[in-house]
Amino acid sequence: LSQIEAQYKDNDYHNHVHATDVTQAMAYFLDHGLKAQIEPKHVFTCLIAAVVHDVGHPGVNNHFLVDSQSEESTRWNGVSVNENGHLFRALTGMRNHRVLDDFPPKERAEICKLMQKMVLHTDMEFHGDLVARVASDVESNTDAMTHLVKPLREWNPIWVPLAFTLHCADISNPARPYHLALAWAEDVTGEFYKQGDRQRELLMDVPEFMDRTIAGPATTQSNQLGFIRFVAKPSFELLAAIIPDAIDPLLELIDVNI
Repeated sequence: LSQIEAQYKDNDYHNHVHATDVTQAMAYFLDHGLKAQIEPKHVFTCLIAAVVHDVGHPGVNNHFLVDSQSEESTRWNGVSVNENGHLFRALTGMRNHRVLDDFPPKERAEICKLMQKMVLHTDMEFHGDLVARVASDVESNTDAMTHLVKPLREWNPIWVPLAFTLHCADISNPARPYHLALAWAEDVTGEFYKQGDRQRELLMDVPEFMDRTIAGPATTQSNQLGFIRFVAKPSFELLAAIIPDAIDPLLELIDVNI
């Protein structure tokens, strides 16, 4: 854990505090209904995946890494460049520190595969597909008579709802009390603007939400409202089908923040 924390960079947003925040969100989900539905090995994997999910993040997104023809983009063939890098660092650290040595080989392989699915699906490129897959799986795992959703240990594959839970933990900033939600919004905006500055220097196109030269007093609020309404809130409403006891208070906070 110390080695992983040391590999988080001093970015405005994607830093060790964000990793801690996401881990706390995952722990909250576990304590409010998730843990009772899964096996101990899944609990272990959920927490480790949350800790490592952004380790080594360079402070720029995948589009920047691909468009700038970075070494990282070449290494990972332009696919989920950041997330593949995070996973590589995580699995390398776990191997070097023999974290999984006491697990049976089959369980060790299962944990690594689950970690791979969870960390790679923190890539926002997968958001739409993941939401659609979870919605379909919720429907197919709901008892027609009782209308109750089966425990996740009975879902196949289980990685889908667990990857979605980590994704929701990763985008849970708007579900925090307002002063925290606002602080995170300002941090992510600052990181976006720094990427935009680099893109301008390299004569690359600068996305509007990363361009500080056209930002006004309400830019951060406007961007966040779009993110909350079209990404965060619908995701938490879907997650409520899986862990309802955890989500109702968060949806209330989201509405207050809106």
